[in-house]
Amino acid sequence: MRKDLAGQKFGRLTVVKYVGRPPKGKGSVYYCVCECGNSANVLGSSLKTGNTKSCGCIKREQLVLRNFKHGKVKSPIYGIWSVMKDRCNNPKNKSYKNYGGRGIKVCEEWQDFDNFHNDMISAYLKGLTVERVDNNGDYCKGNCIWADMFAQANNKRRNKVITYKGVTDTLTHLSKAFGFDYVVVQGRLYDGWDVDRAIETPKTNYKTYSYNGETMPLIDLCRKYNQEYSRVQKRLEHGWDIEKALLTPKTHK
Repeated sequence: MRKDLAGQKFGRLTVVKYVGRPPKGKGSVYYCVCECGNSANVLGSSLKTGNTKSCGCIKREQLVLRNFKHGKVKSPIYGIWSVMKDRCNNPKNKSYKNYGGRGIKVCEEWQDFDNFHNDMISAYLKGLTVERVDNNGDYCKGNCIWADMFAQANNKRRNKVITYKGVTDTLTHLSKAFGFDYVVVQGRLYDGWDVDRAIETPKTNYKTYSYNGETMPLIDLCRKYNQEYSRVQKRLEHGWDIEKALLTPKTHK
């Protein structure tokens, strides 16, 4: 005797009534309403075994999710995550000796790209790369920020350190300790300024430039357009106009 399934719920489907037998087949067909609002006629055996749990909306959602994840794979932030993991985990990576070889690890949560993406995406801007605040610490949410390549280069272990007010450290760490703008000071040091003058001269002494309806110090324009200050300044010294100096990509020899 057929057991009536009316009123029972299977996955997202609630059985409303018995419809009949399938054409040229065995079993019972039931009219069901799905949580998404659609309806479907489903074999009772498929409901009982769990082979059918919705009107088809679950498969559609999974397809959208797969496409979304595939789209993220093509994104710059996925590339950053992939490189970060490889240089910590892969001894064949040419940079491994400076990362995994020194004991630098990617935290367990960030082994999953979605976790890294969710933790870091809100502050990401095009052209930035992930930087560890403590250069001897691991890659994890509490130790990572987004920085441009100019700032990150200043945080390399091989960088020459400077001494200011009796403290010897990297420019990045000194800027945090004394509260000065490391990008401004880096540009000044590049131009040959001594350390005390580079740090203590007010930023307002910088010449302003106008571009795209805005007038501001060159250092601020460089930050806004993700350009290295020293490179743009050199271009201006060689007679480039401000638009060309700001927008021309770095050339690789």
